[in-house]
Amino acid sequence: MIVEVHESRDELTEVAAGADSSAAADDRIQRPRARGSKLAMPAEDLEQLRRHSRSPASSYRVVLRSRILLGLAAGQSERAVARRERVTRATVRRWRQRYLGAGLVGVFRDRAGRGRPPRASAALLVPRAQAMVAVLCARGERVSLRRIARALGVSYPALQRLNARTSGAVWPGRG
Repeated sequence: MIVEVHESRDELTEVAAGADSSAAADDRIQRPRARGSKLAMPAEDLEQLRRHSRSPASSYRVVLRSRILLGLAAGQSERAVARRERVTRATVRRWRQRYLGAGLVGVFRDRAGRGRPPRASAALLVPRAQAMVAVLCARGERVSLRRIARALGVSYPALQRLNARTSGAVWPGRG
């Protein structure tokens, strides 16, 4: 077993590098004790983070998270990583803790509840939209998602998303 010793403030942390059968060594690999110590991670995690950090297809937030974790794994301090990536130290700590708690799944997947909540529910809009379709058909008028959206007072993209989410329950025809 190869042991690396990293100094952070006045504390020493041992990080096991290599295979060891003891449970204590496994804990040291995954959970460094000192806040500023080197973040140890398996080689496959490092490779996946490197791929994401260089990929033009990855979203900015995934690239940023990958670069933060790669900096910590390289032994850079939270302050140095935060300065290089132009984020706060709290952000660097957040992604360190998320990685330690959930691994790469916690890093690449956003938590539930992110983003703006929908203003109108499907349960409310679908029956109103279907009634609007029936009215337009009864009048002999052309039916389209744009026309339905305008009549309901919602945006066309919102109605498109609702129609896709409900498998064409609003209007099975083209938008």
